[in-house]
Amino acid sequence: MVRVGSAEVRADAPIADVVAPSVRYVLAAVDTTEIAHKVRLVASRMADRLRVPLRTVTIRGPMPKGLGYDACFTQIDSGEADEVPGNLVRMLAGLVNCEAHPLVVMGRHPRPPDGRVGRRLGTCLRVASISRRPLLVVPPSLGSWEGPHRVLVPLDGSSIAALGASSALQALSLDEPKPTTVHVFDERSAPRFWDDLHHEYQAWSREFRARYLDDVIGDHLEIRAGPRSTSTQLVEMAASGAFDLVALVWSQRTGDGRAQVLREVLYASPVPVLLIPASYGVSAVAHIDESGPDGRP
Repeated sequence: MVRVGSAEVRADAPIADVVAPSVRYVLAAVDTTEIAHKVRLVASRMADRLRVPLRTVTIRGPMPKGLGYDACFTQIDSGEADEVPGNLVRMLAGLVNCEAHPLVVMGRHPRPPDGRVGRRLGTCLRVASISRRPLLVVPPSLGSWEGPHRVLVPLDGSSIAALGASSALQALSLDEPKPTTVHVFDERSAPRFWDDLHHEYQAWSREFRARYLDDVIGDHLEIRAGPRSTSTQLVEMAASGAFDLVALVWSQRTGDGRAQVLREVLYASPVPVLLIPASYGVSAVAHIDESGPDGRP
C-alpha cells in the first residue's frame, strides 16, 4: 500500500484510481515556456472561486528506476515536491482523474504555423482523451483574465452532452452567473423548412430547452444556423469579448467530425477552454446515487 494524502491505495493501482479526498486544491501544470504565468493566473482565479489552495507542478524527465508513479503522486499531494519525473501525458491524466484536485489547469501550444489543425493531437488533447474528469486549457494568447464570469456552453443536441456540461459547471462553481448555451445547426442537421424564421426560431428554442436544458444551463439559449461552419461560428462567439471561458463537452473520440470542431475551437479560442468528457455527467450522477444523505458512500 502507498499513501496519497490521507488515502491508502494499492501500489499497483491504476493511476486513474488514486484518490485523496481530504486534500483538495487546484493544480497548475506548468513548464518553462512563456505560457506558464498565464496558466498560474487562470489556476489562481479558479482556486479563489472554488475556495481551495493552489499548487503548481512541473513534470520533467523520464521516470528513474525504483521510483513509481504512486510515489510521485504522494510527493505532489503532500507538498513535498513541485517537480517530478514521468511520462507527461500519463502523469497529467492521472492528476486530472485524482479527486484531490477539483481541477487541473494546463496550457496549450500555439496553432500550427500553417493555420491547419488537421488530426494532430497536442498534449492537452492527448491528456483529455484519456481523462475521466474535466481539464481546463489555457491559450497562449490569453491577456488579462478576471475569472470565469461569462461562460459559453456549446451543445450538440444530445442528453449526455447536456448532462456532462451541467454536472461539470456545478462541480466547478461555474453555474453562477448563468452560462450562455448555444446550439449550432450545420448543413446536415438544420431544419429543412424555415417558413417563418422568427416562429421557427422560437419553436426550436422551446423544443431544445425542454429536451436538454436544466436550471444550470437553461437560462440563456442561442440557436444558430449556417451557412458558416459550426467551428467558425463558435470561434467568433468565443472571440467576441462576450465570454471569458468556453465549456466543451466531447466524446473523447479523436477521429470523428465533431472532434474536428473541438480541435478548431480549442486552437482558435482566445479564452480558456474547459474540456469535459461526455461520460462525466453519467459518472457524477452515479456517484450521487451511490452516496448517502451526507454525500458519503
